[in-house]
Amino acid sequence: MDKLRVTAQTDRGEEIDLVSDIHFTVQKGEVLALIGESGSGKTTIAMALMGYARSGCRIADGNIHVAGTDVNSLTPGQLRAFRGNKVAYIAQSAAASFNPGMKILDQVIGAGGYPRHPDPQSGKSQSD
Repeated sequence: MDKLRVTAQTDRGEEIDLVSDIHFTVQKGEVLALIGESGSGKTTIAMALMGYARSGCRIADGNIHVAGTDVNSLTPGQLRAFRGNKVAYIAQSAAASFNPGMKILDQVIGAGGYPRHPDPQSGKSQSD
């Protein structure tokens, strides 16, 4: 992600930056944590990785590449497929997150984390 800028429009029609000048690269096998206070832009950045901006907002500038794909250049149909195959968002809210009584992999497969593999067993082998 390079020079990400997400904006929102105020009631008066003014455009304001929600997040700006965000840069990071995550290599295969690495983990990146977005840490900050409530309202600091963590979710906005995560949603931008999926090519999504909340209602009233837009990705105004920057380059977003995930797994070699230029997210900004995808059509709506391509974005839908991309969101299931290459990137996903897991909400931090307890009501919207994973069930602690189940294995994570089973929940990802059950939620469509492997849309090309309707059979859970083939999804498990894909994850290895």
